[in-house]
Amino acid sequence: MKILLPVLAGMMAFGTVHAAEFSGPPNVPPSVSDKAIIELKFVAVEIQGTRFWLGGGDVDIKSNRGTNRLVLKLLNKSDVEHGFAADALKIRQIVKPGEEVTLSVPLDELDAAVTVYRYYCHLHPGHIGGTGVLVSTPATKAAIPNSSVKSDVAVGKTPAPETEVVKGKLLKIERGFYVIESSPDTELRVSSAIDPQVEEVSRSLIGKWIEAGLTPDLHVKFIKPSTPTYMADGTLVKAEGEVYVLAYPGSKDVQVKVTKDTKIDSGLKIGDRVKTEFNPDGVAIFLQRTFQAETSGRPEKPPNQAQDVMKLDREWIAALVRRDTTVLERAFADDWTVTTSRSELLTKQQYLTDVASGDLSVKSIEVDGAKIRLYGDAAVVTGRYLLNGRYKDRDISGPHRYTNTYVRQQGRWRLVSQDVHAVPAK
Repeated sequence: MKILLPVLAGMMAFGTVHAAEFSGPPNVPPSVSDKAIIELKFVAVEIQGTRFWLGGGDVDIKSNRGTNRLVLKLLNKSDVEHGFAADALKIRQIVKPGEEVTLSVPLDELDAAVTVYRYYCHLHPGHIGGTGVLVSTPATKAAIPNSSVKSDVAVGKTPAPETEVVKGKLLKIERGFYVIESSPDTELRVSSAIDPQVEEVSRSLIGKWIEAGLTPDLHVKFIKPSTPTYMADGTLVKAEGEVYVLAYPGSKDVQVKVTKDTKIDSGLKIGDRVKTEFNPDGVAIFLQRTFQAETSGRPEKPPNQAQDVMKLDREWIAALVRRDTTVLERAFADDWTVTTSRSELLTKQQYLTDVASGDLSVKSIEVDGAKIRLYGDAAVVTGRYLLNGRYKDRDISGPHRYTNTYVRQQGRWRLVSQDVHAVPAK
């Protein structure tokens, strides 16, 4: 979940590159006259002694061949120099501490048969990198958004970038994560800002009420001061008198009160997807339908399923750190199982018992590189995380890779299985 991304470096940054270490495309920033630019951003960080190249994304490379350039922006936020290599993209670069480098890759010079690229540090074998997909889809004339969220259901279409707005109080920023009180007694952990200038502004807003825009994979796109209000988006499960209750899988229900000043969409009914903004006293400013429950009419606008799953993926992880078994109980399907890094198989009841007793104690989980694939009423989330915790008498801290499988049951997403593998030290 930790991704701190760079800004454009400019030509002067390339004077420090080791020429003997670099092969492939020249370091020429793209012309503003280009019809479209496909942009990927990466950052080198070090967390508790583990080094990461974070960022990247999938690229609609084949449909844009010959008309666009692929631009890579590299930022080294550690205190030592790092290499950045992507063999499929013909790149091998050294980035000095604090340096920002921009590389331009002509797409028509890449091997048309390549479908996956891997990026890594060629200077440090233990430096964790990642992979991305070179997608083959019908031609598009717009730049591909820098998002790791995509749907395999919408074949032939690149998802449009969407920004979700949250309001609440910015509680703290720790190791690149923003902790936002998104509703009373509910914390939302999201990745730090894509733009370093936004990150700088954010630190002046700690402890204050804010409005933040989030990308589909929950990275901060913008943040600014706001009025003392929260926002919630969930399924309307109760509407009695002045009390309205919204439910969201894996989270606590949100209860608000309406007054004569509350703006309410007409005809709200149980089962509708509803967005609300409300003050710290729980009084709703508005209740807006975002998705109509299926009755005799056609739904107005389907909810963003990928965003719903990604939220749930973050929220139950935050609940694990808090040892909130109520949230975990709701987020997990009854037949949920987890396969641990030692190939142990735990059931839902065993897992919840371990959490409640303290046998499973997790101080922090920092998620990065999460990607989602949708298959109708099923979703698969893959990624990696840095864990700080213990299981019984065993230290389980360190980097891991995971695969989470979700299904939609009675309109709600629930986690049905999890597979975890520790990343071996090199």
